[in-house]
Amino acid sequence: MAGCYKGCNSNTHPTGRYAHDNPAPNLLLTLLFAGTTASAADKLAEQFTNPPDGTKPRCYWYWIDGHISREGITHDLEAMRRVGIGEGYIGIIGGGEVKA
Repeated sequence: MAGCYKGCNSNTHPTGRYAHDNPAPNLLLTLLFAGTTASAADKLAEQFTNPPDGTKPRCYWYWIDGHISREGITHDLEAMRRVGIGEGYIGIIGGGEVKA
């Protein structure tokens, strides 16, 4: 049988006893799992609602031909934070007239 050592059947423990002879391990595991499931679900829900900074999405943020201003940068950063963007990779793209 698959997953079984030579000479055993699927209902026995390696000691020769039936696996269901002692319910204590199953009961203990059930109680432990029940206690951790609620707290794990609460933690998952909290992290979904307020994700850690390291898990927030990132975006490319292109600055074209130097057409940027302090007010524009502030506005863009505030908008990114509002929608949940964690980081932006700035790409400076040229090719036209550079604004001084």
